[in-house]
Amino acid sequence: MIDGAKPQPPQTMKPAVFLEWVQKQKPQARQIISCYKAGPTGFWLHRQLTALGVRNYVVCPVCLDERRQGEPSRFSRRRHVVGVGFVA
Repeated sequence: MIDGAKPQPPQTMKPAVFLEWVQKQKPQARQIISCYKAGPTGFWLHRQLTALGVRNYVVCPVCLDERRQGEPSRFSRRRHVVGVGFVA
């Protein structure tokens, strides 16, 4: 959130467009923080975001309920969601 602006609704972007958008946001904030859920092949985006100076957190989509150990969460088939926050 920049200068007290209200959060915008989620947008769908291709990864290259998203990374370009993040690059354009950098001059407007002291720090950019993001998070998203990723499967076993989802860490390439993490590496690219951290290379841009973004503090990024990757969340594992595996269910942590001990009764369902190792099963994917019921949300694992949904699109990956990236949350981005800015510290002005």
